[in-house]
Amino acid sequence: MDQSVVPGLYYVEGLDGVGKDTIGAALARKRNALIGKLALCDGNPWNVDKSGYVSSNHPLFPVYMLQMVIWDILHFEQKENRVQISLAGVRSAAWQLARSEPLAPLYVEVIKNYPVFNHAILLKASLAEKRKRLLERERTTGSISSIDKLVFTEPQFVESMDSILIDIMREYFGATVIDTDNLNIDEVEAIALKSFPENSGGRSTTEFLHSKISQDRLGYIQGELLKQVEDMFRRRVISDSERIEVRKTFEL
Repeated sequence: MDQSVVPGLYYVEGLDGVGKDTIGAALARKRNALIGKLALCDGNPWNVDKSGYVSSNHPLFPVYMLQMVIWDILHFEQKENRVQISLAGVRSAAWQLARSEPLAPLYVEVIKNYPVFNHAILLKASLAEKRKRLLERERTTGSISSIDKLVFTEPQFVESMDSILIDIMREYFGATVIDTDNLNIDEVEAIALKSFPENSGGRSTTEFLHSKISQDRLGYIQGELLKQVEDMFRRRVISDSERIEVRKTFEL
């Protein structure tokens, strides 16, 4: 491969139940690419979903999540064609904004530092369609996740998050938005694959010069995040032991 060109990097996003895995797999076959899900890298030491550091309703959860995303961005090295199915930072940013959480602005700043993608698509569906698909999933698998249940228990929040996710994907990733309502998976796949031009191969290495700038930006964001942690401690939202434990994430 020409040293001035890097492998293709593609991104498929959307809330649960819109067919991301199927479409991502189809694109991966077409591009002879590896598949990544949620994270860019394996081995993240601050993976909040596996580490057991704090529960999802703990005030420090969004801090650990943001540190996980920062670590993920800083340690990403692409060597082969890759299709990324969802990004934890993007989904978390939409959640934080929809909830009007205090860390939402920092999440937005962090996702600006994800690598440059050749192309991105966002799959969307109406609330009624999401409910229909989730009920079918529950019927076939016997369960749906607590987050999926928000479609039924907090529909306004889900619609807000969906709208925010569309805005994020368009503004920061130049995504093509595909409405999957009234389409079967084969029709969605055909539209998605057509949206990826055949000549969208590699990117110039000059597009990766942003990585050095990103290191500085992410360092600044971590400084602001640390201020938030100290403020939580001063307000007695977290204990001293919790403060000490979370500060360790700033040492990697």
